[in-house]
Amino acid sequence: MSIRSKRQINSMNKLLVVVSFFLSIFTTSCTSNGSGDNCISYVQAKIENVSIPEIGIKNQNIPVNIYFQCINGCGEFRSIEETNNGKVKVLKVIAKYEGCLCTQVLKTINHTYNFIATDTGTYTVNFLQPDSTVISHSIVIK
Repeated sequence: MSIRSKRQINSMNKLLVVVSFFLSIFTTSCTSNGSGDNCISYVQAKIENVSIPEIGIKNQNIPVNIYFQCINGCGEFRSIEETNNGKVKVLKVIAKYEGCLCTQVLKTINHTYNFIATDTGTYTVNFLQPDSTVISHSIVIK
């Protein structure tokens, strides 16, 4: 076998490995919810950062900027699950992943949550993480 033939075979083997690698990434990028080709899933998102004012006014909208992470290019904001216990609010961000072929990139998304307090005093807003840890902020309502 000539040197040229060996190089061609070696190049083809490398190409086959690269193509196989990318096919495996694209075919496993998103998980299906069992409904055929409609690859949709809902996952609690990891919160990267929260921007919340320290002081607010009763019965007025207080914008809270929540920056959360999506694990691939198909991720987007879906909803916030909220529980209240007096002046303690717990928020959990849910991301929606729609698509069977997703780019493998971490991205941070900003969502503005509108906080409205109906009473004066100090409120605690806890942002629940997927690992059950909490990012906690306090806001004084006048």
